[in-house]
Amino acid sequence: MVDSHTTSNYDFLFRRPSAVVLSGYEDAILSMGAAMIPTEFTAAAKRCLHFTLPSMSTGAALLLDTENNELAYFEENDKVKHLPKMGVVWDAVRQRMLEVRRSPVPDNDPIRTVMPNLAQDSGQVFVIAPMVDQRRSLYRVLVLLLAVCDELSEVHLEKLRILERNVIVTAARVLANETSEKERATIENMLDVCGDLIDLDIVSLSVKILKHIMSTVKPTTSALFLLEDGTQELVAYAYNGVALDTEIRKPVSESIYGECFRMGEVVNISNIQQDLRFNPRIDTIKDYEPTHLLCVPVKRRGTQGTQSVIGVLVVCDKNDRPFTKHDEEGLLYSLYFCSSMLNNTLVYQRELALKKQNEVLLQVAKNLFTSLDNISSLLREIMNEARRLTNAERCSLFLLDNSTKNLVATVFNSDLLKEGALTIKVGQGIAGYVAQTGRTVNITDAQKHPQFFKEVDKSTGFFTNCCGSSTIMQ
Repeated sequence: MVDSHTTSNYDFLFRRPSAVVLSGYEDAILSMGAAMIPTEFTAAAKRCLHFTLPSMSTGAALLLDTENNELAYFEENDKVKHLPKMGVVWDAVRQRMLEVRRSPVPDNDPIRTVMPNLAQDSGQVFVIAPMVDQRRSLYRVLVLLLAVCDELSEVHLEKLRILERNVIVTAARVLANETSEKERATIENMLDVCGDLIDLDIVSLSVKILKHIMSTVKPTTSALFLLEDGTQELVAYAYNGVALDTEIRKPVSESIYGECFRMGEVVNISNIQQDLRFNPRIDTIKDYEPTHLLCVPVKRRGTQGTQSVIGVLVVCDKNDRPFTKHDEEGLLYSLYFCSSMLNNTLVYQRELALKKQNEVLLQVAKNLFTSLDNISSLLREIMNEARRLTNAERCSLFLLDNSTKNLVATVFNSDLLKEGALTIKVGQGIAGYVAQTGRTVNITDAQKHPQFFKEVDKSTGFFTNCCGSSTIMQ
């Protein structure tokens, strides 16, 4: 029979009540050993510390946050406070040695963000005890125990050494369990996401991918840039999980995004304002200037293990903290699954665009055949079809006058012009350059191009932003 004054504990070995009476310290150790999540572990470790140092008036237990690779205080409401990498506590953590501080902690020391009630009475010491994982020569600080208590004796120091062994084993198990749970949740989440990513519209697909990124990494802003073959520009169709009315374009040759694309490597900048590569005119999205920038290449997997970059994922700022290696790995993992969907959609849309182009060209040929007997009608029809085909606002056709070696615009914006109304020399302006070299050009900023002839805009009253020009060969 168990005495009525004896605490009845459960004997897990024989599945029956046990008469073994546990001390508070033993019970705390067992509770810590049964912890499965960080909040349970830190609460139990703090309780163990209290029994190890009975005079403790204030204490805290911090566990390694593997996501950010920093020591953190896990609160019951799931809030996480990270240990600042400065101050008296950080100095002890860096040295990986027990420190007993007898002088008061300064009022402005960063540790007070984690322990706001930290106070030392006369004769009390501040114990800083980093728990170091020495297995496999890792020498990582897994746990940090902090306590304000009376002066330590040799007995207290020995108890702390014993506690350290229990704490390290339990912490390693809790962290391994947490990592396993996160990996399982990530895989399940990606399976759900992949099922939703079957979409043949590139805008809709970009929105879905960015919504997934915003929910997992939680950046302040995000954009997915894809290479446009015709212009060799990086184009974003969505921003922060919302479709854009007008796509955002970035040059591959100049921007930081372009560097990520060209190198095919992650670009992680912790303070972009101090980075010499940063150009506010190019490396901002919708006028948002970030502090922390992370660019991840989107790669298409080919045959025999080959890879080619098809775009760049850009995320900016995350809770005023730099992006970590964990963030990089998480995005690379997500893009590993998303890239196949993106590539399939891009291929489909290219084939669809080619099919429509062929249909348009066939219709153009039919229309031109009906105008062969009238040169004016034929030229006007050519202009109409060229403008429709390129979705251009204005279109003009210059014919070469062999006698004067000048280019004469016969049709401008589908209107017939008076003879000689718009004439330029071969080699003058963009049209003259194309006529001279036979090269096709595609210019995104005509006003800044050295070959642009502004007199044409003055004579027509139209302001040219971007333009393309091609020759008609005989």
